[in-house]
Amino acid sequence: MNEQMNFGFGEALRDEGVAAVTAAEHRAEWMENALMQTEHLVRSTGQVCADDLRFLSEPPHPNCVGAVFLTLSRRGIIRESGFRKKSRYASTHARKLTIWVAREDH
Repeated sequence: MNEQMNFGFGEALRDEGVAAVTAAEHRAEWMENALMQTEHLVRSTGQVCADDLRFLSEPPHPNCVGAVFLTLSRRGIIRESGFRKKSRYASTHARKLTIWVAREDH
């Protein structure tokens, strides 16, 4: 199958990965806390990125960070702003991070 024509399969794999990384019992408490803190942060400051979440609490698994943003996006709480910025953590090698903003309609 053509790799470029399999976008839906890639999303399904992403969703499976998010479910797997967040399903572990020892991660559930971190996820709930991170969801609450991230929602509060974006509502109070207007924007949030992965560095902000790492600052609040080190995730038990690196993929948990993406799971937080995906979950809040699906709940209609945040959306991508269309802007990115370099991470302030040296360990990320200046990775560009999505800036998320609060949804106006939520």
